[in-house]
Amino acid sequence: MGTDEWWALVGSSDLPLQLSEGVIGQIHWSGHGDFPEFTMRRSDGATERWERYGDHTLYVEGRGVRVSWVEQRWARTEPFLADAAKVVVRVEVEESDRRSAMEGRPAPNAP
Repeated sequence: MGTDEWWALVGSSDLPLQLSEGVIGQIHWSGHGDFPEFTMRRSDGATERWERYGDHTLYVEGRGVRVSWVEQRWARTEPFLADAAKVVVRVEVEESDRRSAMEGRPAPNAP
């Protein structure tokens, strides 16, 4: 994954490129407060969670977003892992002068 050979397969029938589009909903930090994510609301009403890549302040609620991804199947499966993972190839966020505060982290002592 990530090699020149892998990138050559992205978008082919072996590793088809998928697309999710919608509007940024909530931005948050998951895990132990150190993993940046956002929720996307699609036009059909479904929601998806994605990692925030690049400049975290670009992810502002209400902005349009498009995520291109591939489904990467694992060479070896484990009982505690899914058979495949969604691997993000590109994230496009609608242009705007607005930015999220503090890279989306909650303010200290915020409820």
